[in-house]
Amino acid sequence: MPIKNYLLVYKSIDVQKVATWLPKIAADLTVASAQMVDMIVILGAGVVWRIDAFPAMPVKKGAADHEWTFLSQKTNNLFLMFVHMLTWMNTRWALPDTGNYVARSFFDKHQML
Repeated sequence: MPIKNYLLVYKSIDVQKVATWLPKIAADLTVASAQMVDMIVILGAGVVWRIDAFPAMPVKKGAADHEWTFLSQKTNNLFLMFVHMLTWMNTRWALPDTGNYVARSFFDKHQML
């Protein structure tokens, strides 16, 4: 199982602005987006994640160079991070089915750059 990387931000900042920084940072460091953080949770502002972060619920790609998506919302941002963790976790126990909730509550509202 691959290691997942999260960044939790306590100071509110514009989510779209953070999402626009990520491709620039990847280009400056000459790394692929897959080698960067999987998800950035900004408390009180929203979440930024790679479009391939939820394998069971893929986000439709926009242009070929779009690799990040974001969701601006004041609440439930930590919940989305925990759902992401459950998506990637392998255990002996059945995991709660969060797919329908996430699809309804989050993926219908995300925005692409």
